Formats: sequence, C-alpha cells, structure tokens
Amino acid sequence: MSEDKKQEEARSTAPEAVKPSPEKKLEKKINIIAILAILAIIGVVFYVISKDAAKRNAPEQGAVSPVYNMKSSTADGPAVPPPPAVTPAAPADAAKPVPPKAPPVDPWADIPDPVAEIDGKPIAKATLVDNFNSQYPDRKPQGITPEMIRNSAFVIANSYVNHQLMLDLARAKVSVSRDDIVKTLQDAVKNLDPAQMNMLKTSLAAQNQNLDAYIQQSADNAVVRENVLLTKYGELLEKDIQTTDAELKEAYDKLKEQYFITPADAPGTIRASHILFMIQDQKDQAAMDKAREQAVKTLAELRKNPEKFAETASAVSDCPSKKEGGSLGAFAKGAMVKPFEDAAFKLKEGEISEPVKTQFGYHIIRRDAPAARQEKSLAEVKDELSQYLKRNKVQEVLTAALEKSRQDRKVKILIPEPKPPAPPAAK
Repeated sequence: MSEDKKQEEARSTAPEAVKPSPEKKLEKKINIIAILAILAIIGVVFYVISKDAAKRNAPEQGAVSPVYNMKSSTADGPAVPPPPAVTPAAPADAAKPVPPKAPPVDPWADIPDPVAEIDGKPIAKATLVDNFNSQYPDRKPQGITPEMIRNSAFVIANSYVNHQLMLDLARAKVSVSRDDIVKTLQDAVKNLDPAQMNMLKTSLAAQNQNLDAYIQQSADNAVVRENVLLTKYGELLEKDIQTTDAELKEAYDKLKEQYFITPADAPGTIRASHILFMIQDQKDQAAMDKAREQAVKTLAELRKNPEKFAETASAVSDCPSKKEGGSLGAFAKGAMVKPFEDAAFKLKEGEISEPVKTQFGYHIIRRDAPAARQEKSLAEVKDELSQYLKRNKVQEVLTAALEKSRQDRKVKILIPEPKPPAPPAAK
C-alpha cells in the first residue's frame, strides 16, 4: 500500500504526524506507476470494511447477509424472509391513503445505447452500467445523479474500453491459473498494513469466515482475476526492459533533491520512538489494568537491555510504527496528544519514560538523537532507481500498445465528449 496510507493508519492508532522519508516517497511513486496485484486485495479489503461499517451503522432489522457474498446467498444458504408481523387493525377513520412512491430515477437515462464499438461490435449500455455498479457494495451506488453520469459517462465508457483492450493484450501473452491467483493474494495479504489486516480479520470473524477460506473465495472473483492477469502481463514486459548507467545518472540527478536527501531535523523538533499497548475501550478497567501491567513488565526488561528497544517495539507494540522499530521520526510541539508530548519533551536523549497513559493506551517512550542531513549516493539507490525506470518504461509500452490496439480495432466511443467549461467572461 502507499506510504500516505500507511501514515494515515499510523495516525489512527498513535498521535504521530510523521513526514515520509525520501526513499519512502520514491517507493510511493513506483507503486503508483506499477500494475500491482495488491490493488486487487486492497479493493476486496475495502469492500469488506465498507460493508461491515454500513451494517454497524444500519438500524437493526433482523438477520444480515454475509459481508462478502459473490453468489447473492447467505453463508448458511438462501435467505428466508421472516413471517409477516400481525398488526392490529386501525380504526377506519385513522387510515389515510399513502401516496404511491415515485419510481427511482435512472441516472443513465440520458446516455445513448450502445455506448461504444470495438471491431464494429456494439457495447450495450447495460454492459457498461453493470460494470460500473459492480464497483460498489451490493452493486448499488449511492448518490449518483443524472448530471454526474452525463458529465462522466464519456470517461467511464472510455476507461471501460481501454480496460477490455488491455485484458485482450494480456491474454494474448500470458495466462493465470487459479493457483496463481491464490498465491498472488496470499503474497499481497502478507504485505498488508497491520491495521488493515486486523480490520479484515475482524470483519471476517464477524461472518464466521477465516482468512484462508476468504482468499480461496476471492480467487473466483472476476475483478481479482483480471488484476492478477494484468500484473503478470506487466511483469512479462518488465523482463525485457533494460536501464543504462546514463539513464540512472540522469534520473538520480533529477530526483536526488526530492527523494534522496534527508534534511536535518528542524529547530524545535525532537525525535522519539515508542511502544504502544493499545486500549480499545477506556471504560474497560480490566483491559486498562492489563495494558498497564504489560507496559510495566516490558519497561522492566528494557531497563536491563535498553539496546533492545527497537526489537521489542517490533515484537509487541500495537502501533504501525513497530515496522520502524517504534520510531515516530521528528515532530514539534502540538503534533502529539498532550500527555505523550509532555513526557517526550521532558526526556533526555536516550532516556526511556515510565508508562504514559493517553487515549490510545499506555506508551513507553524513548527520546532519540536528532537526525543530521543525509544524502544517499547513486550506488546506494541504483536498484531502486532501476526498478522505477523500468516501470516507467512499462507504462510507456502499455500506452503505445493500447493506442495501437484502439486504432487497429476501430474503437468508437458513441457518447458525446463533454465540452470543457467556457472561460470566464472578461470584465
């Protein structure tokens, strides 16, 4: 997942606001350009989480169908409607006629049918609408108005056509088996942020499903299968692409200032690392006591072996910063919740705090040495840059192949392209 997303998840569990490192920023750019299989599982995760959130926020109405259900049936078989409730008859004069409900507005009503052609064969509007709806939980987009569709229909149709052409290009070169899809999903799950992994497992547990079974079920999802196919196609193209030393040097000079130079910490900031023992419910006294007990026990061990702080954070902390050995980077006053900030700024460099209670739980904080300016050499980032350049070239190859395919297959988008807004009148 992207670095911005990781930072967002980190802030949801701890009070840090940490600027991504330069090398992490480049990794973010690489991930945007690449056709990554993780997009498939992230989409599935979002689907599960959004459905689960919607279910929690909805009023109680009896049984709820599973969070993730490709075959429109419940986990235990087809849904059975409850028997009708027996309602006492109301007095005749109390009954008032209920006006009939207006039929739902079709936001696609103004869009022509068919919407496009490939090889002279029409693509029906129903096909495009079905594809559009498939991207939403329960295939029911909310808040979509006719005006929104009119303004976006050309782009939606064009994107759908490009996707179909790209799939055809991929199928001509590679194929994927179900085992390939399962392995890709398993690898993607391993790279999920801990916070996302916990949310996914929680959602699945609520539906009496486990992760392995869920992956097996997701492997039959057409969207997942297509994403894996496109990933394999991108990997195939990448194998034939080389980068020269001159290209690497040019890219390094262009990107060095933005990605490979870390400035010294700003005046007024400090660096700290922490180990978090999270408390989900501040009113749960038993959980509070357990978290404090864990913090006290861990602190006693760290007093004996302070050099194991990062190792311990990686093993036991409930904060995503555990991936960085608990490091929160540099921050100024006002970036953290007050109890955390007060404790961190009072520490001397290398000193470890007593357990500090915040709304997130109990923290063990260590103040770290400030960072001096750092500059990575070309040799240090050569492999990273090579991957970046290769994926840029893959994008160029894909763009050229797609354009040629559109011409060869006589693609036509039959929806009028919206006119750009008129410039404001001169005063």
